[in-house]
Amino acid sequence: MKPPQRPKRRHMLPLNYIKVTVTLDDPPEEPKAPEPPAEEVDVVLFCDTETTGFRKGSHICEIALVRARYHKLEKLDEEEIGLLVCPPCPIPEEASAVNNITDEMVENEPAARELWGQLYPFVKDVKFFVAHNASFDIRMVKEDFQGVFFMPQDGNKFVVPIIVDTLKVAKKLWPAFPNHKLETVSEALELYKGLGGEAHRALYDTKICQCLAEKAMAKEGSFRNLARRFGKSA
Repeated sequence: MKPPQRPKRRHMLPLNYIKVTVTLDDPPEEPKAPEPPAEEVDVVLFCDTETTGFRKGSHICEIALVRARYHKLEKLDEEEIGLLVCPPCPIPEEASAVNNITDEMVENEPAARELWGQLYPFVKDVKFFVAHNASFDIRMVKEDFQGVFFMPQDGNKFVVPIIVDTLKVAKKLWPAFPNHKLETVSEALELYKGLGGEAHRALYDTKICQCLAEKAMAKEGSFRNLARRFGKSA
């Protein structure tokens, strides 16, 4: 006769054990602030070019644009682009020593005029063009893009009504600096903090120019006020 089998022990939870499952719903999204009226929004194009030199006959070998929209001191949004350009001449060693761009880097890149389709979405409808030593960049884009940056609106062409030169802004607002080169101003105002990249490359310098303009905006109350004080017609 087989001995009786013991019943299997059930693992009982302690009496004070309570399992509670709580499902938390995602917190409700905060309502977005309404878009300000279009006439109150400043659409600003920041630009920098790296070139084969500074003399007449030099050409662009890199261009960068940052398009930003501001409402008073608030930046609503921004987008950026940086492109190497194949110039119609070799890049001299002295230029490469500054911007670290070589012939090998650009030999398979498009010529300036071939890039207009990529740049147009950034430049359409802008109200302000900003650069450091703006007259140089304006001359370069006029020559290499055959004027399309500053021609009356017609198809893929547009008007930049106001130019703001951050070199002139820096000289006026921070006169005590030893000089007002972009790199010097960046160091003095610590504009480089939080930015990746290297000086004398187009996108990095464009962002430094933007940071400088925003620093000046804070003094003037809005980009529009800054342009009223320092801007000029294209």
